[in-house]
Amino acid sequence: MGFIMNATDALVLFGASKAGETYLEKHPDYNIVAFVDNDSKRHNQRIGQIPVLAPETLKTIQYDKIVITSLWIDSIFQQLTKELGIAAEKIYVPNKKELKSEQPFSHPQTLELGHQLIIMLSELFREHQIKACIDSGTLLGIMREGRLLAWDDDIDFAIDDADFDKALTVLKRFPMLAPLQDKVDWQATLLRQSGEDVCLNIEFKPKPGCSLVPFETSLQRRKSVNGRSELLSSAGIFFAPEHHFNTLETINFGGHAISIPSEAVNFLTFMYGDWQTPKKSMTLNDYDNRRSIIETQHRTVSISKLAFW
Repeated sequence: MGFIMNATDALVLFGASKAGETYLEKHPDYNIVAFVDNDSKRHNQRIGQIPVLAPETLKTIQYDKIVITSLWIDSIFQQLTKELGIAAEKIYVPNKKELKSEQPFSHPQTLELGHQLIIMLSELFREHQIKACIDSGTLLGIMREGRLLAWDDDIDFAIDDADFDKALTVLKRFPMLAPLQDKVDWQATLLRQSGEDVCLNIEFKPKPGCSLVPFETSLQRRKSVNGRSELLSSAGIFFAPEHHFNTLETINFGGHAISIPSEAVNFLTFMYGDWQTPKKSMTLNDYDNRRSIIETQHRTVSISKLAFW
């Protein structure tokens, strides 16, 4: 599912999401003729000047290659090849770097802010007895290198399903507690999936004269489903054995106790395989365990975004 991209190729991006928007922004010289998406609510909209179309239109429009800019790479690949009859050679799965913004944590002051947020949020959750911990790439960086990964672009927290609504109430106070209010403007967006709140994304915009590089802090709802702890915003693509999140452990980070999944080394091995070896250009195919095929009815899961504060 990989090949050399030619600048003259007419491209279709499958996935009218933030990842798709980032790919578009990072490749301004590419000839991107359309987005396609399984969510009918997005059809006939535009991202920039690019129309968002239904997958069935691939039978009638002219293009050279399809770039999958979505989490659902396996299901989309199957949809394209099995249902729409598109040759695998025309389908490209980009690496995560192509779908993400710049690398904020290679900037020393931004890295320091990221570490401050990890400590602040960990203490806030502990103060209010909210079951939450660092997760995914953030956990990997802290466990392996004692810092956020230089090539990562966000901070990942997992919040237990039973405490997520309580966490949202507590986080209403974040703008009053947030660091560097004189240098940045803080904002948050709540992601709702099929009517359920599944993730709060906290971001900032630097004020004039501030050199900090923007990044996102993602506070994701985790729920146990049939023995697996699932990130609800991924509709079950990313999961782990539930015992890693039934109880949490703590480690020392910068003189502060922060919560991590139990048996964190085993959790990271489950997620990433050889997590001790840096992988700067991962694709979703590189995750050792993920739910690869999503049922047809889940392709059109409805996601809405609401300003939180």
